[in-house]
Amino acid sequence: LFDYKGNLIGAVASFLDVTERKKSDQALQNVYDELNAVLNAATDATFLLDPELKIRSFNRAAALGAKQIYKKEIQVGDSILDITPPDLAEDLIRNFKIALSGESVTIEREIEFNASVKYWNQIRYLPVRNKKGEIIGVSFNATDISDRKNAE
Repeated sequence: LFDYKGNLIGAVASFLDVTERKKSDQALQNVYDELNAVLNAATDATFLLDPELKIRSFNRAAALGAKQIYKKEIQVGDSILDITPPDLAEDLIRNFKIALSGESVTIEREIEFNASVKYWNQIRYLPVRNKKGEIIGVSFNATDISDRKNAE
């Protein structure tokens, strides 16, 4: 603060206690870390897809599968169609749309990626809802069921 002659006569300080905000931020980070740990513990390849088929999230098994089978490093924002064999894309889109409308879909199919990579998958398309119950995307889960199918 200055007087009428421009001489410094004081100062004003303002403080904001952010302790509660920091605690809240840490609690949120802990929940995120725990959910991420659960997602990455799964052996199923799991993707969260937005309504435009873009990958919003994925787990370690999904990343590993994409790298081993397609030699691709997937990233958030990529289209799931980029790692879908062309002959399976139509089925994926159809089942995705069913899940996006609110109905879960489960299929089993043998998938042949090349002469040396062939296996059975159970694929689940599950609607993902926000707190209001609105569908915001689809959970795409792929489970290798080759051992079970070969035993049948």
